[in-house]
Amino acid sequence: MVSIRVKYLLQLREITGKSEEEIRLGSRSTVEDLFRTLVAEYGERLKEYVFNPEGEVRRNLQLLINGRTLEKHEELLGHMLSEDDVLTILPAASGG
Repeated sequence: MVSIRVKYLLQLREITGKSEEEIRLGSRSTVEDLFRTLVAEYGERLKEYVFNPEGEVRRNLQLLINGRTLEKHEELLGHMLSEDDVLTILPAASGG
């Protein structure tokens, strides 16, 4: 088992009612596994925020692990989580 801290910003803070929380996962869990665990806890509203209609994590989300953004979304989703990792989820910045 690993303990991961998840930080929620903006809409996710409204959906979860929390700014952050600690989640326990299996030892070989990925970011996508974490998202599925969170959806099981918080339901349809979180599912629609995180996953597109095809069941893939939305590409407009910016995901940081321990403050570092991985450039390739696929690389991040396959990333194995480690004890005490911190995942921050925020929408991608939009230009204007």
